[in-house]
Amino acid sequence: MASKQPQQPPPAFGREGPLSFMRTLSPSVSLYEPDTPADGTSSPRLILILSWFAAREAHIAKYVAQHRVLFPTSRILLVRCPLNHVFFPPGVRRQLLPAAQILKALLLADRDKNHDGAPGVLVHMFSNGGMNSMTLLLAMLREDRKHGHVFPRHVMICDSCPGYFHWQRIHRAVSHGLPSWVSPLIHLGLAINWFIGGFLLRRDAPPDRQARGLNDKTLAALQTRRLYLYGTGDDMVDWRDVEDHATRAADAGIDVRREMFPGGKHVSHARADGERYWRLVKQAWDGDAMD
Repeated sequence: MASKQPQQPPPAFGREGPLSFMRTLSPSVSLYEPDTPADGTSSPRLILILSWFAAREAHIAKYVAQHRVLFPTSRILLVRCPLNHVFFPPGVRRQLLPAAQILKALLLADRDKNHDGAPGVLVHMFSNGGMNSMTLLLAMLREDRKHGHVFPRHVMICDSCPGYFHWQRIHRAVSHGLPSWVSPLIHLGLAINWFIGGFLLRRDAPPDRQARGLNDKTLAALQTRRLYLYGTGDDMVDWRDVEDHATRAADAGIDVRREMFPGGKHVSHARADGERYWRLVKQAWDGDAMD
């Protein structure tokens, strides 16, 4: 039977750009606030979208728009991972501060409330760029524990992530869409990073540390469900890394669901099979069994 196409989202593109309907809080953070806020647990109070590295606004806007269809009363907080987050990291925390403040406000509001374990936030994380943003936000929230927990109770969706450190795959992901002359510079940066971090300091590579942090017991205790969406045709994130991480997440006590897209490319699963993709997103939030 032919699959239905997902419902068409409301118009999201304005003259100023595809995300102009969102309020810009910093160069990397934007917020959409509906006229009628979410009430109860049928819709997330907040949807946190953590986009992939150097994602174009037109591509991000399609995900934002479809979330508006599924959850029309939910606020949407977008955190992007532009080029400067990788090449000029010192200023990243300042750019992410508005997002951290919104999450802190949720934590403070919930501190004295009993939600019986019901999640209030839907985290939609894309690729290792989104994982990098999530890691930074968690670090910022941990620095101020007066709100009680490290993160609001939530459901997490991992699209094309996490991927462990593989030299060529990381190089391919970072260099994607950049001029060819940048390629040697990226190789040099990877070499310096490996020499200092891996050889001198004997530390795991950043993607490996960040992936391990997602399964930290303090975060796992606040996560109601986790959905992994991944493809066997992904040339930037190895699907076997995703499955390994899902197994470790389940061992950490997280309710895990895995959905493979045969031949699926990097962050392209919604485009390849939109009906299935968004049905899974909705089921993940609702807690329905996956077909």
